[in-house]
Amino acid sequence: MTDFCEIDGTWRTGSLIFDNVQVYNCSQADTYKAAIRFESAMGAYSRVSNSTVHNSMAWSVSVFRSNNVVLTDSYFIGSVSIGVHIDFVKNFTMTRTMTADVMIRVFKGFNMVDKEACVAICTYMVD
Repeated sequence: MTDFCEIDGTWRTGSLIFDNVQVYNCSQADTYKAAIRFESAMGAYSRVSNSTVHNSMAWSVSVFRSNNVVLTDSYFIGSVSIGVHIDFVKNFTMTRTMTADVMIRVFKGFNMVDKEACVAICTYMVD
């Protein structure tokens, strides 16, 4: 979910309301592209509730440079590297939410250490 500015200067704000949704085997491997993603969503209110994200190929949820987001009563299970990513946010709430089974990202041919966390709060991105 991202706000968007049209070529004529019109500002478009969006809102995502996810309730009782199952997301399975989503996201993009070896990227920051999470199964549920909020990037530069500054205007409207968004909410993910009573939902499950599982077996992601990368991150489950990313809230980056966004405002007015609520994650509640949801499960984020079986992601790679990061379960829930929260960075540069305002008016963000996460309640009664479980993140589990975050797996190591496998780099083929590289001897690298990767960041890992069930919940990464203001620690992943550098501004």
